[in-house]
Amino acid sequence: MRIAALAFALLFIGTLAHADMIPIDSYPVNRCIKVTNIDSHPDIYLIGEMVPVGNQTPQLYIIESNKCLSKGYKFNSFNIYYADKMEIDSLGGLDKLDVSRKIHEPTAQSENSRRQDFFVAADPRLHFITSQIEPYGGYASYFDPKTDENFEYRIENTTGSYSLEMNEKIDTKSPFENIWCWLIGILGGKC
Repeated sequence: MRIAALAFALLFIGTLAHADMIPIDSYPVNRCIKVTNIDSHPDIYLIGEMVPVGNQTPQLYIIESNKCLSKGYKFNSFNIYYADKMEIDSLGGLDKLDVSRKIHEPTAQSENSRRQDFFVAADPRLHFITSQIEPYGGYASYFDPKTDENFEYRIENTTGSYSLEMNEKIDTKSPFENIWCWLIGILGGKC
């Protein structure tokens, strides 16, 4: 009986140990997502929400212009909201917002989420924009010589509601790209 329990425990722990590993034929890629024109909208705060895995309280932060977004741990969910700047300032900051209660948001769907249902903060002062932006860099195949992904978004105001539109995507390639492409070509691949 002890051997069966030990075997089960080792199998379970071994599965968990691979949770943060990238595939063997891949390497990590840095990703930076910036919103470039926040200063053009002085009446609102653009707010990022990091929703931890499990039952922990989400964390809010004010997104600054031209700074990389963060969602913390790679398995966290990430939402973006906007809120009236004067209203948040009169409250005394983001700490006073209730992000523990959630409401169903059928239009929200995380890029890396397999869930059918998606929930966003219920506080009426937060206005949901998107959950489709993924700040975590992840990994790329060895056949792709990029080292960094940089995305620039702009805030757009359409009929009193705000949205984010991608302005530019820039991939930074490895300085060894030409050698890399030559080696891939020898192996029969395309670069």
